[in-house]
Amino acid sequence: MAASAPAFRPAVKAARTRACRAGRSCCPVHWRRTEKGRSLIGEKFENVNSACVSFPGVNRKVTYAASVQLRYSFRLYPAPGQRMALARAFGCARVVFNDGLRARQQARQAGQPYLTDAELSARLTAAKATPERAWPGEVSAVVLQQALADLNAAYRNFFASLSGERQGRRTGPPRFRSRKDTRQAIRFTRNARFSITPGGKLRLPKAGDVPVRWSRPLPCEPSSVTVIKDSAGRYFASFVIQAGPGALPEPDPSSASISG
Repeated sequence: MAASAPAFRPAVKAARTRACRAGRSCCPVHWRRTEKGRSLIGEKFENVNSACVSFPGVNRKVTYAASVQLRYSFRLYPAPGQRMALARAFGCARVVFNDGLRARQQARQAGQPYLTDAELSARLTAAKATPERAWPGEVSAVVLQQALADLNAAYRNFFASLSGERQGRRTGPPRFRSRKDTRQAIRFTRNARFSITPGGKLRLPKAGDVPVRWSRPLPCEPSSVTVIKDSAGRYFASFVIQAGPGALPEPDPSSASISG
């Protein structure tokens, strides 16, 4: 939702107050490694060591002192055949995630050791070789491995929350994914060899060239892309950009928006 610059001033004040209470510098806002923030120009900051971001209406240069990850999201318009391919990928990723979660729960109930990430990956490879689970081979193997990576990350966050290493609200254990979830997502990394065609389309493995509505150019080659389907049936591509120390693009108040 577009908004003018003065509307962001309460958000700036609140962010500074939170930073000061936590004992951090608040000029303007410093995001730490364990936090995630979203700037008001729609760029998401992740894994930030010490970054300094400003908001429209605040006359300060946007700089950061360490490597950060920026996220750029754009609307996708897949054709009917491509929607079927993406639906197949969503389903396969969901099944792989649930299979891994079920295997760890069963191992725990049986008093067996915790299944490592490598053991789950080996089980996935073995399952794909059986006739009953040959259909996951119809989608990119990277999508399936990233589904396991999401499960492993959920467990790490859960354990870190139990031990007190993770700040903020307590994180619960991973839950099973459902086809009725309002948000479906799959992730492609560079290993999947996704690309942006000269015509401006997003080329996805086993899905083809998907039209993209570009609202701004990407500053460099993305390291990964997450394809998302929301509850309204809309598709989005969320690119992750690895940026080194330097200055971020100056915010444009006319195009500023808040993403929920």
